[in-house]
Amino acid sequence: MFRKMRRCGQQPSEAECVAILQQEQRCVLSLHGEDGYPCGG
Repeated sequence: MFRKMRRCGQQPSEAECVAILQQEQRCVLSLHGEDGYPCGG
């Protein structure tokens, strides 16, 4: 379903992701589309 990350060494574990999301009050989600351009809505 999802493409593999190109820089897998920088990918945080699922537990690290959950911890970050639980402790932060704000975040920015950036998505990259299949056509090479940012996704937006």
